[in-house]
Formats: sequence, structure tokens, C-alpha cells
Amino acid sequence: MSVSWSRRTRIYITDLELMEILLYKFGHFERSKPNPLARLLVGGLVSYEEEKWVKHRRIINPALHLEHLKVVFYSLTCLNAAMNS
Repeated sequence: MSVSWSRRTRIYITDLELMEILLYKFGHFERSKPNPLARLLVGGLVSYEEEKWVKHRRIINPALHLEHLKVVFYSLTCLNAAMNS
């Protein structure tokens, strides 16, 4: 974990166990309001809050299942090998 001190204090978490806690207890933590320009550039699940976040997280959750990610990773590895040869 690291802390960045600027106009806004930010905490970057790299510990997988802490990330898991944050993902499962998302309602207990308040996210900071994004910069309006950043909100235009980065949309989707990252910028949603509360009920809208929960609704869209439920929609994409099956795609984040490990078995699906293995297929995606394998496909990307094959594409990378094809482009490098």
C-alpha cells in the first residue's frame, strides 16, 4: 500500500487480500468524486456510484469468472505470439 499526497490524498492498494476486502465491502467505503474531465474520459463501472454501480457490477460479474478469464488470457497470448512471429 502506498499513499500519495497531492490536492487529494490517494491510497494505492497492491495487497490482494486488502483488495478483496474492499471489493466485497464496497458499501462501507466512500469514493472520492472524480475530476469532471476524468469523468468524461473514463466512464463505465469505474465512475458509477451506489445502486448504478451495484446493477452494472451484477451484469459484468459472470464475465469476470476465472474460467472466462482463462479463455481471454489464452486468446491474448496466442494473438501476441502471432504478432511477434
